[in-house]
Amino acid sequence: MREKESFNIAAAIYAAISLALLLFPVSGFVHTVRAVCAYSLYPAIYYGEQADFFLRGVPENFRKIFSTEQENRNLREKVKSLELELENARASVSEAMRLRDEMNLGKTLKWQGSWARVSDRDRRNWYGFITINKGTADGVRINDTVISLQSGKASLIGRVYEANKNFSRIMLAGNKACSIIVSLGHNGKEVLAEGTGTSKMKIVYIPEDFPLSDGMEVFTAPSASLYVPNLRLGTLSKIYKRDSEVSFISADIELSADLDSLKEVYVIRHKLPDDLIPPAEEN
Repeated sequence: MREKESFNIAAAIYAAISLALLLFPVSGFVHTVRAVCAYSLYPAIYYGEQADFFLRGVPENFRKIFSTEQENRNLREKVKSLELELENARASVSEAMRLRDEMNLGKTLKWQGSWARVSDRDRRNWYGFITINKGTADGVRINDTVISLQSGKASLIGRVYEANKNFSRIMLAGNKACSIIVSLGHNGKEVLAEGTGTSKMKIVYIPEDFPLSDGMEVFTAPSASLYVPNLRLGTLSKIYKRDSEVSFISADIELSADLDSLKEVYVIRHKLPDDLIPPAEEN
């Protein structure tokens, strides 16, 4: 019972003191008490003051070393930031030069057509299809030949597979569903090349008596009515030995166009045979 009475008396005293502190102008005293308690009970303040005192006693040359080290750290951060900006600037200049070269080459092309930018590609079939930002509203038609300009040369990349009003899908030469009649050399032996789902095409049936060599250039054949003739396709990269059971040999074609880094393409509008014109265009 006495403990309860003592607790009530102590609570009343503390309440009275708190009320007095709130009512009377003792803010200066309160702040002083808080500062003393913080200095005594909070070690960071104490050691911070000790460090400041220590630094004030350090000779001038050592203090300069400390400040110089801090400045060097700041400068290293600035150098990293400037290096990043420089790399971005170099990339922008390289991109601008590439576009300039392509535009200048485009002026010398003998075909009628239009430039288009690659806006998307089939990630499940990387060498199968790409999407461009031009469509029927820009004169693009199904079965139009599509090329890219790289290293100053025009190379076939495929044909328009689907044409919508404002975009089109391009079937790439590497697509497994793609087949092209090609010429081994300019106006050379004509054979059929097929896509492999990679950056290469494959020729399966080549007469065994036909002279072949690694690096031989391959073009679209003059008789390839679906594609513009005499377009550069690639080079023979590997020639397979003839199987004893067949009288044909096969070879791989390394495509000239870099299908992995296509950014802009040129869609050639050429005259198609009547049997290749889509019914919608005939009407």
